[in-house]
Amino acid sequence: MVKAVQAEESISTYFDGLLKNRVQAEVGLLIGKASVGSRDLALAVVPTPAQDGEEVLTVSTGPASTSKPKKAAAAKTKTSEPAVSIRIETEYIAEHALQVSRMLPGGVSVLGLYLFAPESGYSSCSNQLCSTLTTIAADSSTNSISSPPAEAAAVTGTASSSSAAA
Repeated sequence: MVKAVQAEESISTYFDGLLKNRVQAEVGLLIGKASVGSRDLALAVVPTPAQDGEEVLTVSTGPASTSKPKKAAAAKTKTSEPAVSIRIETEYIAEHALQVSRMLPGGVSVLGLYLFAPESGYSSCSNQLCSTLTTIAADSSTNSISSPPAEAAAVTGTASSSSAAA
């Protein structure tokens, strides 16, 4: 389940920078303060660094897929979008979350993950993101660190829009 969070202005600025720099895709952690009964407060994003020189996020673009509009009036026009497939290193991202959690001061924790990618890429790796969140939650409970809320936050950013949905 995706939980809405209130975010600092610096997070919006960060995602705007990713759009301006035309970053293809990025994954990382949302750091903030968990609230009970209302929205959590996201204070920062921490991009997951490369693992021994290898990227934690692999983006592959396939041939353009033709999508047909649903309305009959617009049936004459077709849009070509490249098929994007994303693969993430679930174990490494979970380990990164555990290490970051250990360094955070009391009251601040890893709220969840963010994935900045085209929408078609997000849908191709949503199961991997859920698996990663489950691993993070399991690691946090077994290692006695401040555990993230029961409903981990996930933020998706799309390269086609300038705002990140929370």
